[in-house]
Amino acid sequence: MLGMEDYPEDITQHVRDPKVWKEDGHYYMVLGARARAWDENGKRRDKGGILIYQSDDRKNWRLYRELVPEKPFGYMWECPDIFELGKERVLSFCPQGLETQEEKFQNIYQSGYSLPGRSQDPEETFREWDMGFDFYAPQSFQADDGRRILIGWAGMPDTTETHRNLSVSNGWQHCLTLPCELEYHDGKIFRMPVREIYDLDWEEAPVENGRFHWAGKALKLDMGGICGERTVIRLGDRGNGVTVTVEENRVELSFLDEKGVPSRCGGGRGKRIGRTEGPVEELLVLIDSSIMEIFVNGGETVFTTRLYLEAEERVIDVSGCDGYVLEMI
Repeated sequence: MLGMEDYPEDITQHVRDPKVWKEDGHYYMVLGARARAWDENGKRRDKGGILIYQSDDRKNWRLYRELVPEKPFGYMWECPDIFELGKERVLSFCPQGLETQEEKFQNIYQSGYSLPGRSQDPEETFREWDMGFDFYAPQSFQADDGRRILIGWAGMPDTTETHRNLSVSNGWQHCLTLPCELEYHDGKIFRMPVREIYDLDWEEAPVENGRFHWAGKALKLDMGGICGERTVIRLGDRGNGVTVTVEENRVELSFLDEKGVPSRCGGGRGKRIGRTEGPVEELLVLIDSSIMEIFVNGGETVFTTRLYLEAEERVIDVSGCDGYVLEMI
């Protein structure tokens, strides 16, 4: 059991989200933390970081390492996770207080990972896990066959001023994302649904003129051969829907209509943008009653969003790409 007396003097009472694992005969626990700090003008500017503790019996813990970067990268780090992938040490965390940019840090809080073995500055190697509206607080575990599996919270705290979840009126709020396998390639982590999802009883959906009504069904849309060509996927209609638009290496997820007004089914959500290193070649889109997950170029970039279409509004239209398979379950 840890108390304030067990934390370094510069650490505030904002310490939370423990993750425990065993490595080389010892137990380790990583905690999200907030350190007291001041800028050059003497103004309080706290810095996010992590604390790592070590134990031999899971009861008595001693401080192993404090990691607070010299340059602030957010004022608080939540939900930390440390693991190895492809011989790289990975630090996953949720930095709060990053400045929102047009194609970066687009949510109120972010979640992503850094590679401590490549740079002591976490900002230098930081990549966001997800470019959509609803992905936060991911945690991972290692499966029996060695795969690293990541699951995120399909929600975002403190969004009442920007967007909300319309399921609240039905007595429930959030859900979890699909479990995903992580693979490391060329300095980046790719995230794709666990392979077991393909063993489900999928059947081809009857598409007519690129249009399908999916009320009561879970959908899997597999698109290949895009080659950066303009491709548009629309769920719902022009008056109330969400659009995924692909062109070259850019993917846009948008609930906005032609006048920039958010669709009712988004609960106030606007648009999010993500990019791939090269042209977009393929998309995998998984849709259930109130969630959509989009995996671009084998999981190089991923978008997660909640959406709330009534049963009669659940129509999908695909244009600009003929090389796709739509299946349902």
